Amino acid sequence: WSSNVCSSDLHPDPIRDESGKIVGAVNMLVVINELKRAEQEIKSREQHLRVVVENTPECVKLVAQDGTLLEMNGAGLAMVEADSVEQVIGKNIYDVIAPEYRDDFRAMNERVCAGSKERLEFEIIGLKGTRRWMETHAAPIIDPSSGRTVQIAVTRNITGRRNAEVELRRKNKQLAAFLETAAVGLHRVGPDGIIHWANDAELRMLGYSADEYIGRHIAEFHADEPVISEILKRLTCGEKLYGYEARLKCKDGSIKDVLIDSSVLWERSEEHTSELQSRFGI
Repeated sequence: WSSNVCSSDLHPDPIRDESGKIVGAVNMLVVINELKRAEQEIKSREQHLRVVVENTPECVKLVAQDGTLLEMNGAGLAMVEADSVEQVIGKNIYDVIAPEYRDDFRAMNERVCAGSKERLEFEIIGLKGTRRWMETHAAPIIDPSSGRTVQIAVTRNITGRRNAEVELRRKNKQLAAFLETAAVGLHRVGPDGIIHWANDAELRMLGYSADEYIGRHIAEFHADEPVISEILKRLTCGEKLYGYEARLKCKDGSIKDVLIDSSVLWERSEEHTSELQSRFGI
């Protein structure tokens, strides 16, 4: 467009003589430069947005209320292992949702199409049989072709994260089992001296039940008050204790001589509160 040229829309109105013959016309010109510029700007933005959507590494899709997949970008096609858009567009999205998660996905889709914003984690089974964990963030949008509310969603592959969480839970379970079955007494004490946890070996060693021991102050079970005061003071200063001699009170009234290895777990480096992790060794 030249700045000196106006774009216009022609609206002719014919002039007729008494016999009805057209002898001329009245023309009305409507300048549409602004309208044309606005249309071009909208088309340009749509093209930019489509380029972004097509090049994002996350799946972007439109899903109708009945589950029909209306649109999906290249990343989404790769996630569901489709070789072409024809394999999935117009098909039901529930076909690639793992069976145990279809009801959850269907309920989410219905809520989104009713106007809600939703987040869901679920598994898919690709067209070639690969299972993947997905996290989707969905919102309602009006489909211009039908005028109906559909789901627009951004979905990412979280298989790595979910596998890491499973592995962490497995390791934590193993660690918990190891601590519970250890042959030496183990306990965890808060910064206020309250016992938070003790394993079976320690409870058996002193003769207490979990209810009688956990939740009470550690000083109650030390025969020498100055000793436990020194232990707590040194630990809160960041020291580690190895082979520290102490005497503990048993439930039957007897006293047991023990060696204590103990260190501090700092929950936040800027804070001076911690949990004291101790190990008793006879």
